[in-house]
Amino acid sequence: MKKFFVFLCAMSLVFGVVGVAGAVAIPFQVGTGGFLEGTVTSGPGVLGSWDALGTDEFLLGEGETSHVIDFFDIWTPLALAEGTVTANVELLSPIPSEDVCNTGKFKLFAFFIFSNGSVTWDDPKPVVPYSYGGMDGGILTLDLIDIPSEWQCGTHYTFSGTITNNQTPVPEPATMLLVGVGLIGLAGVGRRKFVKKT
Repeated sequence: MKKFFVFLCAMSLVFGVVGVAGAVAIPFQVGTGGFLEGTVTSGPGVLGSWDALGTDEFLLGEGETSHVIDFFDIWTPLALAEGTVTANVELLSPIPSEDVCNTGKFKLFAFFIFSNGSVTWDDPKPVVPYSYGGMDGGILTLDLIDIPSEWQCGTHYTFSGTITNNQTPVPEPATMLLVGVGLIGLAGVGRRKFVKKT
């Protein structure tokens, strides 16, 4: 019976520590369900397509920034306009409780084989809460990269950015309870052995 009790305490401790350790690095996964929307404020409009790019997976510990990710691509064979743009990134893991998005202003001139365009994004929203594996309290930031105004051959533009894991989610109370039960149980067994020896 005593061995079984020690075994249960040890397992509680192991599973609890694993749960706490699991909060160190969070697996992020970007999906293809995001969207890019442009609203023309002046000019005859924009002709082209806005496409979400492929998925990307990466691990982020607290305070870590991901590599540069290409989120969207825009093809504009014929355009003369300026306006606002909104990028909404789909995050498959972890689960954000708010939209992971940013807005900005664009200017674009394109004529089949050459173009000149620029995008200036607003300051990234510093707090987007997320949860992972039953843990809450995670915070992330989406930081999209400005596109400077320059002439280029071709009419494709790629929208890139990074994701920062500002704060790792806190283990759920049940996980901490497992650690506590395991430590108290093992401490009690050790104390009984010490008392018997004396």
